[in-house]
Amino acid sequence: MKKHIMIIITKTRKDFRMNKNRLIEKGIFLLVLLVLSSSSFAGELVVTGDSPRESKLINNGWTFFKGHQAGAEAVGFDDTTWEKVNLPHSASIPYWMEIEVYEGDTWYRKEFKMGASLKSHRAFVEFEGAFQHAWVYLNGKLLGEHKGGYTGFYYDMNPALNYGGKNVLAVRVKNGWDATIAPRAGDSIFPNGLNRNVRFIITNDQHVDWCGQFITTPKVSEKIASVQVKTEIKNEAEADSSCKILVEVIDRDGKLVTQSKSDVALPAGRVTVVTQDLPEISNPHLWSPDSPYLYTVRTRLLNGDKLVDEYLETLGIRWFEFTTDNGFFLNGKHLYLWGYNVHEDRAGWGFAGTDAGMYRDMKIMKEAGANCIRASHNPHPRAFYRACDELGLLVWD
Repeated sequence: MKKHIMIIITKTRKDFRMNKNRLIEKGIFLLVLLVLSSSSFAGELVVTGDSPRESKLINNGWTFFKGHQAGAEAVGFDDTTWEKVNLPHSASIPYWMEIEVYEGDTWYRKEFKMGASLKSHRAFVEFEGAFQHAWVYLNGKLLGEHKGGYTGFYYDMNPALNYGGKNVLAVRVKNGWDATIAPRAGDSIFPNGLNRNVRFIITNDQHVDWCGQFITTPKVSEKIASVQVKTEIKNEAEADSSCKILVEVIDRDGKLVTQSKSDVALPAGRVTVVTQDLPEISNPHLWSPDSPYLYTVRTRLLNGDKLVDEYLETLGIRWFEFTTDNGFFLNGKHLYLWGYNVHEDRAGWGFAGTDAGMYRDMKIMKEAGANCIRASHNPHPRAFYRACDELGLLVWD
């Protein structure tokens, strides 16, 4: 009997020691988690301007309030009691656990510092999306208003920036039903929030404009491919200028396969569109679901020997056709399309999906046998299209 009791006691002590260790481990994990979480919100962002174009995500370290507060755009507004959040963020997370999707106003605020050395540069803030009516303020000044939850927008921050000092970016978001904003009905929900990436873009006065490049392949076969590049170049300076634009197509191994160079006059305060037809590529690597080969298109603006801007895009070379009798053909070969409809919302995240989460979802569908994705029913975030390009998924958009 004593032996039996001793076994029970020994087992209990062992369990206690194990539980104690687990508690210690959990405590350490919780402490690390708290340190990591607090570090996301501490300090100020400093952009250094080490290259001709810098793009920096500013998703971390925002404060959030559900509801409307007058004067929340002001620099001195007290937001210390607001919730601390990171982006992408939805006001209805997790939306599937709530009786109704929140409808109304929300506010987001972020404090940052912009280095004084950048005063001679152009500083923009880009929103990949905000659902679905947004007002953006910098240091109390309205930068702009945007309607539409599925399209990106950006603003020039220079008129309101405090270089070398404190800056406050404030965004009011509203998601009430609006007959002038799509979608107006259907199997859609309208979750309020800054539900996509936000970033700073730093450039020189002469730069490729926002989303300012359109790449096409007018002629493609297994033997040759032609590439045409249209580039919008903006001159933000008060004086006329000029530059040389060099467009290069580079393969996966870093080898230059074709290029074009042009001299461009840049009137002050204007956008100039440059169209370049590059020399044909011989024996191109064709993009397909089985071989999603991507080239890099590198665009450089040069003022003499000085690199003024560098802009990168990817390019998949392929051709396709639909026929009434035999269906879809890709690169001259018949292809059955197998795939899924993909909505932007995700369980537990609402509309606030991360880039990594989107890539994971597309990878799962690819591994399940898909070769095609239908983007239901709106433009999706950039990371969605990038994942499809890289993994080999055709997109019906």
